[in-house]
Amino acid sequence: MRSSEVTPSTSFETSVWCSLPLHNKDKLLVGVVYRSPNANNDQNTLLNSLITEMVTINHSHLMIIGDFNYPDINWYMQISEAPEDSPSQSFLSVYKDCFLHQQVLYPTHYTGQQQANILDLIMTNEPDMIDKLHYMDPIGKVTI
Repeated sequence: MRSSEVTPSTSFETSVWCSLPLHNKDKLLVGVVYRSPNANNDQNTLLNSLITEMVTINHSHLMIIGDFNYPDINWYMQISEAPEDSPSQSFLSVYKDCFLHQQVLYPTHYTGQQQANILDLIMTNEPDMIDKLHYMDPIGKVTI
């Protein structure tokens, strides 16, 4: 049994997907996604459609990894204080509707004097899929 590339019908350009066969006919779908912090409304809508599409593919396990660039989402509380029609609110709604679990618990990005953010996500369809994550200093953080 070999891995195989999965091509979604949603045309979000900065993602790649792979199906990995597991034991007992289980399959793991892994996606790597990049969302630019300058993404426009069409790109945000395509990303949300892509995630919805990939969740519905017949795989027993799902992992979506990437840089999603939603600094106004508080992943500890799973809320955003952005306006209701904002891209982060739409993304958070899709995340919840798809029953995903965000595994990254500590900030992954620091910029100057700004608040640390969790921009890099690992989302799974199972809360306990990942046993342990190892964190290194986030990008932009200087240690002395």
